Amino acid sequence: MNIHLGKALCRLLLNNICEVFNSQLNDVRDKSIITCLEYIREYLMKRIVVVQQIIEKSVGQLTPTVQAMFDANKKEATDCVVEWIEASLYKVSVPNEDHCVVNMDRK
Repeated sequence: MNIHLGKALCRLLLNNICEVFNSQLNDVRDKSIITCLEYIREYLMKRIVVVQQIIEKSVGQLTPTVQAMFDANKKEATDCVVEWIEASLYKVSVPNEDHCVVNMDRK
């Protein structure tokens, strides 16, 4: 997933967010617009509170779930071998797996 200027460049991420939101509306989809809007307001208020509680429990800059994912990636990355090719090109390989070339200028 790439994020640039606060926008997700991955359509799958945007689609997943929309799917989750739409699934919350199943119970009130046939109700009046005022009832739907009130339900959305309450849902978002509860969601904001839950997210805020998770943020308050965080020790560092990352939430516990993201920190666990980061630690797993970091552990996996310790097996990577990085070799300089030329200028800003590096070969990154994992034992018994494929390798890739990384251009640091182009990120």
